[in-house]
Amino acid sequence: MDTGRLVPLLDAALDHVQIGSALADAGYDSEANHVYARQVRGVKSFMPATHGRPSAKPPAGRYRRRMRERLDKAYGRYGQRWQAEAGFSMFKRRLGSSVAGRTFWSQGRELTLMALTYNIMLSAGSG
Repeated sequence: MDTGRLVPLLDAALDHVQIGSALADAGYDSEANHVYARQVRGVKSFMPATHGRPSAKPPAGRYRRRMRERLDKAYGRYGQRWQAEAGFSMFKRRLGSSVAGRTFWSQGRELTLMALTYNIMLSAGSG
């Protein structure tokens, strides 16, 4: 489960860019994550409310209940998430899904080099 990873991920991203909406998969689903994103950081969060035991009853939390009722391809433009997933999949398939760097900084350098390589591959028409 990735529920505990959303807050530091969102904070790190917001240190560098402005974010109006965040689309996440069900692994990040929790009422606390919605509250933090929306009320503390001012980012609209969209993630399927499927965390926990399946039930016919609506979730107790305001935002998770809203996700259960409304989240579809149109609401929050969640239907475009497949494009990001397809891009990640293609990137991993062509350049690998792991890095050899042992420290945060060496991993960052390696990921940057991979991203540059991938962009060059796309612009050269081999992507």
